[in-house]
Amino acid sequence: MTYPLDPMRLTGEEARAGTGSRNWNAHPGRPPSESVHTLRRYDVACLGTPLDDMPGVHRFSRIAPASPHVDAAFGAFAHGTLLNTPDGPCAIEDLEPGIRVDTLHNGPQPVAWIGRITIAPAHATSGAPALPLLRVLPGAFGGLLPERDMLLGPYARILRGQGDQAALRPVKSLCDDLTVVETASASAISLYHIGFARHEIVLAGGLPMESYHPGESFEETCPTEDLATLASLFPAPGGLHRLGRTAVRQIGFGT
Repeated sequence: MTYPLDPMRLTGEEARAGTGSRNWNAHPGRPPSESVHTLRRYDVACLGTPLDDMPGVHRFSRIAPASPHVDAAFGAFAHGTLLNTPDGPCAIEDLEPGIRVDTLHNGPQPVAWIGRITIAPAHATSGAPALPLLRVLPGAFGGLLPERDMLLGPYARILRGQGDQAALRPVKSLCDDLTVVETASASAISLYHIGFARHEIVLAGGLPMESYHPGESFEETCPTEDLATLASLFPAPGGLHRLGRTAVRQIGFGT
């Protein structure tokens, strides 16, 4: 997939590189903040939206202050992650909006939204900050699961438990330094997340993992500037509200 750059009126090196630093006033009407936010480029491919009058796939990029609330919509699956589809496993980077992916509760469903960020190497001294990665070894979650060595982003959640005890837990909360290990990349790497018409559980490397959902009370916990960024990244009618309720209870990333 290719994602054209929309610099959102940034200039100079910020627009050319997709990263940089600028003073941002998080609360319009208040004195400018002295804090500096590092910029990150967010790439999106989604089914046709009101941004244009053309059907099919719409692609765009945004440059915005790097934020955990926004990164969470992009930083789940690393390049190479295999998702189950009716036609067999498909690498996350080969997915396109409209391709059907197997879901745990609703059968094959078409992907409506794909987000991507590219993370700089851990040793990089400029640009948006690197994010920790998670390496999951084969068999880490019992039996033969995952089926192969997996690399995930810090915002991946996995379904654990059954019945009333079922919950989507952050994979990073399950690190044991043996089979689930926090690591870093020596080179730039792309991270992805996907969205459907509703919250779904997909099979990634054979593991039940969630599609993107910001949480049912996201507007209460998300800063105003991050809400505005997310609204620009999910331009379909209804925005994130159209996802409705979560399919399974989510455990917060800070929990």
